[in-house]
Formats: sequence, structure tokens, C-alpha cells
Amino acid sequence: MTSVIVHSDGYYSIEYVDRKVLYVFAVAIVINAASVNRILGSIEGFVKLYRLYGQTNGELLILRGHDTIEFLIATLDDVLNPEGFQNVLDYVILWKKSNYSTWDFMRLMEHVSFDWNDYESADWLKVIKVESEMYAIARK
Repeated sequence: MTSVIVHSDGYYSIEYVDRKVLYVFAVAIVINAASVNRILGSIEGFVKLYRLYGQTNGELLILRGHDTIEFLIATLDDVLNPEGFQNVLDYVILWKKSNYSTWDFMRLMEHVSFDWNDYESADWLKVIKVESEMYAIARK
């Protein structure tokens, strides 16, 4: 497995990993790389423009840094929604239920139509759950 930091300047970072399956942390926004390329031209340009941290395998982009519900909501309100990204069509939120409270979930619902199982409707994504762990893989 190869892992390369494509670009990092302290404000943003994109890591390319040479593997099909990507690990999902406590809560993550998983974006279809084809959507990023269609809407903004490139993953690197997108991450640089909005000063995000992410990991990609060229098919999926998993945004990092969503350890607070506030950061997750800000990314939706300030980045994805204004650029025209759509839940399920272009991105999904993967959320390990045990890591966040019902209150956090209700706050998130104010910013995006969200369901625990949205990923099942995304024809570009497959989610693998093993006990309390989650992994994402692109469907072809």
C-alpha cells in the first residue's frame, strides 16, 4: 500500500492512498470523487480552495477533521451546499451512532436531510461494517 501526501501547507492536506477500501473515523463526509471533479475540477483544487483535510484513493474523498458537530455543519453550510453538492447523489455522511448524542443528530438534521442509512441509496458507494468499525469502497 502506498500513501502519499499530495499537498500540504499547514492549512490543508490531501493524502492519496493506493487502496480500494478506506477507513471511516467517528463521523465523516464521504464524497464521490467524480462529483468533485465535475463540480470543481479536481480534488486537490477543492481541498486547497476550502482548506480541508482529506484522504482519497481517486474514487472517494473522505474529509477529515470532523471531530466536532460544528465542523461538520460548517462544512455542509459553507462548502458543500453552496457549491451545489447534493446529499446521496454527491456525498454521504457516515456516522458511528455511539460517538455522538441524539442532540448532535438533531442539530445536523437542521442543515441537511440526513438518515442513518443514506449511504444505502448512493449507487457510487458501498459501506462495510465490521462490529463498530466502518469502511468505504467505491462501487463501479
